[in-house]
Amino acid sequence: MQRMQRAGLISPERHFGLECLRIETRHSAAIVALHGGQLLSWVPHGERDVLWRSRVMLSPPKALRGGVPLCWPWFGGQGPDGSPAHGVARTSQWEVVDVADNSPSSVKLTLRPRPESAAARDHHLSVTTTILVAGKLTQTVTTHNVGQTPFALTQALHSYLAVGDASRIGIDGIRGAAYLDKLAGGQRKLQTEAFNADTACDRIYCDTAGRYSLNDPVWRRSILIESAGSHALVVWNPGADISKTISDLEPDAWRDFYCVEVANAGPDAIVLAPGASHQLTQTISLQPWPAAV
Repeated sequence: MQRMQRAGLISPERHFGLECLRIETRHSAAIVALHGGQLLSWVPHGERDVLWRSRVMLSPPKALRGGVPLCWPWFGGQGPDGSPAHGVARTSQWEVVDVADNSPSSVKLTLRPRPESAAARDHHLSVTTTILVAGKLTQTVTTHNVGQTPFALTQALHSYLAVGDASRIGIDGIRGAAYLDKLAGGQRKLQTEAFNADTACDRIYCDTAGRYSLNDPVWRRSILIESAGSHALVVWNPGADISKTISDLEPDAWRDFYCVEVANAGPDAIVLAPGASHQLTQTISLQPWPAAV
């Protein structure tokens, strides 16, 4: 922490009573919570926040809704029977292990789960997340199999992207892709038309190209998402009816975000051999309106 304070670009603050770090650079600002190692906010200077977060928080160790929760080392219910949905990383306490490229233009933090946390104790895996705050936002999750047996890794950077009206957004980069429709019992379908956002959505797009844009006609901005180490994209919004069953969503809050998540999920599981590692990366940036992918 002394090194960070001397740089003058990173400062401690609290959100919902939780330990967080505020990162300020020449181009943008970000907030990272140590609970979950979770990015809560990224604001390019002169712009609205690119990320949405709920104003309702369930008491820790519950997961925080909003920002970029880390679903690891499994996504959804793809973990062992009886295991918590979306894994243990997002409810574990994390710590900063390195600060690099600490300049007025960019700051890079590397975090890992604290040794006493469930994410550090279980699954014969080690994990770090690296967050680079600059003119773009880049986040990388690195997983090492430090055990003696292969591990089937599924994961997602569960990005809640802030929008003017979720019922009016469009998503480019997925037309022509097959997807698993979880609201239709996992039925495999094909995205033959432009994406329609006016109903609830819970899909895993398969064999995707790794470059997508969320187009927001209300706020007249396009959010570009580029991925590496992933061939899947999760697209989720609960819609009006399902959101009523979610205790940390305010009424009509579903209109304020759309989740576009780079992932290793569905058939894109990564089998890590003993001693092997894998990196999942996303880069987020704002593009001139309208953007084409």
